[in-house]
Amino acid sequence: MRYPGALACVALTAIAGLASGQTAARHGALVEERMAYVSGGAPLRGGRWNGSRLLSRDLNGTKSPIIIAVDDTGLREEITLELPGAAMIAIHDLAAGPDGAIVVAGHGVNDTPRFAPFLAVISPDR
Repeated sequence: MRYPGALACVALTAIAGLASGQTAARHGALVEERMAYVSGGAPLRGGRWNGSRLLSRDLNGTKSPIIIAVDDTGLREEITLELPGAAMIAIHDLAAGPDGAIVVAGHGVNDTPRFAPFLAVISPDR
């Protein structure tokens, strides 16, 4: 499959680990069947433990989806994923490394609309 220049650039930018709008707050973590809750925060629908983090996403399929990560101490991070040129970002899967790095697999669509998959690595020293 051939990817047009604009979104090929989006895929390369994603690999560089571009993420912005991070916030972190401390919460106690509780996991229930089919739904994960973090006390003091909104429910993490579809959240699941992966590696060193409980991972979920919000506003998926929008221009700026939010990745929600909770570590085993209850530290909650909300990371807004933005890709230049993307009008819509769909996150398909999330994984966390033992060092706290987060890997995001998905695709972006620009205004024309053209589609490009991406693999983003968000550094643990964010």
